[in-house]
Amino acid sequence: MNRYVLMIIIAVAVSSCRSQDRIIQSITCGTNVNVQYEKADAEARKEGLVADENLKSFVVHFLSDFDGKVKGYVNDEVLFNKYIKTNEVTDKTDEYFGYDYSDDEQVPILKISTGEQCFDIKIDKDYKLIYVYRTDNQGWIVRFSNIHYAEH
Repeated sequence: MNRYVLMIIIAVAVSSCRSQDRIIQSITCGTNVNVQYEKADAEARKEGLVADENLKSFVVHFLSDFDGKVKGYVNDEVLFNKYIKTNEVTDKTDEYFGYDYSDDEQVPILKISTGEQCFDIKIDKDYKLIYVYRTDNQGWIVRFSNIHYAEH
C-alpha cells in the first residue's frame, strides 16, 4: 500500500515540473496554436533567470524556423514589422519586441502574422516572456514563460 502512495506522489511531483501544453483556436486567424506554459523551477530561480513577476509588460521573442516578413501586433497595433531569418547554427533570430499593458483595461491580444499565416491569442498576464516558434508543418508554438533563455 505504501508503495502505491509513493508512486502517486512521485508521478504528481514529476508532472508538476513540466510545461503544460494546450491546443487552442486562434481568435480570428482560424488556426490552431500549441500553447505551452512553462513554470520556473528552483534551478532557474537560483541562477537568476526568472522574470520579475510584478512587471505589467511582456516581451515576445521569435525563435526557430522563421524566414520571411513577420508582423507583431498587440490589440491591433503593429509593434513589430521586420524580415526575420533564423540563424541555422543557433536556431535563434535575435528578434523581439515588448509591450507595456499597465494602462490597458482589457487583456492584451497578441497577433503574429507572416502574410500567409497568422495567430492571435489573449496574453496570460502571469507570464512576462513569450517565445514564438514555427513548426515544420508551418504551425505555431507559443510558450508563455518566466524564464529568460533567449538572448537579445
